[in-house]
Amino acid sequence: MTYTILSAAYGNAEHTAAAIETSEAGRLSISADDHPALWAEMLAVIEPALYRAQAAAINDLVNAERDRRIARGAVVSVGGQTFTIDTRDERDFRNIQGRVTAAQLALGQDPSVMFRFRDASDVTRELSATQIIEMGMQALTHVEAHYAASWSIKDMATPPVDVSADALWP
Repeated sequence: MTYTILSAAYGNAEHTAAAIETSEAGRLSISADDHPALWAEMLAVIEPALYRAQAAAINDLVNAERDRRIARGAVVSVGGQTFTIDTRDERDFRNIQGRVTAAQLALGQDPSVMFRFRDASDVTRELSATQIIEMGMQALTHVEAHYAASWSIKDMATPPVDVSADALWP
């Protein structure tokens, strides 16, 4: 992409015809028919602002994709059962955390207590305190893996064209 600047004032003189080009890697370069040092100074001001804006926009896309993937639910395996648990919002996580806390308390008092937990398919599961804690840890691992993937994407020297590509995510 090329941006053409027709004129710019510098001191008492007016200068014309500079072109700022963006390479495929996203780097800016400038060509000018007069006073290249002036145009280079201008580019030094423009370029960081453009990169900050581009990085912020990419980070917003990555964050949205991370949150979307977390909200799809976590597949957990406990007690020989594999099922998906809801991780859509704060209420789901509060429910999981509450169950884990209750399970930890039960382990100290009556480890034989069973807990009822309704999964994402609306199937009620009977789980032991240990299984509830395992489920909570797997939910945490689900979230942590998506955050780690989002950080890796944000740290890439050249951002991917499609931040929602499955190959980028767990």
